[in-house]
Amino acid sequence: MVLMMLVSKDLYYEGEIVEVPNSTGRAWVGLGLAKEACPECHAPLIHEGGCIACYCCGFAKCG
Repeated sequence: MVLMMLVSKDLYYEGEIVEVPNSTGRAWVGLGLAKEACPECHAPLIHEGGCIACYCCGFAKCG
């Protein structure tokens, strides 16, 4: 089954990497939510204690 979501009046497929209007980054679309994508491997980023981290490739950025 293909999941789709509505972001800025456009439909995106789950797992698709999309440019986000008025943003400096890209987003990973999944489970009905657009999430920030890792700049290295494009997997979804996790927010933890003021930092963002990627569990797939180890990318991390704080502050």
